[in-house]
Amino acid sequence: MTPLTEEHIWDILDGEASPDMCAQHEAQLLADASYRTTFVQCEQLHRQLLNLPLESPSMRFTENLMERLAPEKPTATKRDRLPVIFLTVFMGLSGLLASLLFSKANFSASTEKELNTEGVITTLSNPLFVQIFVLLNIVLMLAVIDRKILRPYFDNRVKGTK
Repeated sequence: MTPLTEEHIWDILDGEASPDMCAQHEAQLLADASYRTTFVQCEQLHRQLLNLPLESPSMRFTENLMERLAPEKPTATKRDRLPVIFLTVFMGLSGLLASLLFSKANFSASTEKELNTEGVITTLSNPLFVQIFVLLNIVLMLAVIDRKILRPYFDNRVKGTK
């Protein structure tokens, strides 16, 4: 049998020792004086530790620890909406443009049945149409820049200062 170490003594004091280890402990207590003194010292320390009141950490420490351990909120839903909005707006603009082109364009009565490009050019060169189209593109571009560049930049700066 190998002699019991201090780790084994702590297992015995904590009640985690196997029955074989407890039997070996009893035999070693009777036979070895140095083991007995080590066991008595560990037992006294164990009693003193059990009698100490538990200290609770400050609330700020607990909050800081919980903030670090808490899983971050998923932001994937916010990022997934932007392409959907972007595609929806451009699909709507494409439908509007197609309806304008087909309503304004005149089909020639010739045998070739070509699309008269004068109506399409007039519609596309209309200043109001150009201004609305450019304005919508600028708004969408600013929304993309805000979501993809500015918000992550400022979110990281705010996290870095905490």
